[in-house]
Amino acid sequence: MNELGMAVVASRCIYDKRLFGMSFRQKKAGEWLLYWAFPLSETTNANEGYDKTQLNGVINFDVGYPGCPYCKSNGYVVCGSCHHITCMGNNHPPFVCGWCGWTGQVNIGEIRDLSGSADL
Repeated sequence: MNELGMAVVASRCIYDKRLFGMSFRQKKAGEWLLYWAFPLSETTNANEGYDKTQLNGVINFDVGYPGCPYCKSNGYVVCGSCHHITCMGNNHPPFVCGWCGWTGQVNIGEIRDLSGSADL
């Protein structure tokens, strides 16, 4: 695969709110592949700014994506309030954002334009 870019986006586990990084490879312009997740400290996140990363385009999952490093969920939700990312967990409803605590319904579908911040 010819990689155009790589990026890390900060996320939180739905169950215990622990922070983790989601690693992406850009496959082509406008298409990103989520391939890895790893525990992330608050300090590293603050230093690297992963919670401010923005990806524009279609987001796809690599078949080897291991999921959340804490609960192993391989899905994620973009919060309808703060727009941060939280893993989906193993039980879909109800969704409670790991960043702001907002509760809402999960709509399954394609995600475009992913952001680690509320700036998108």
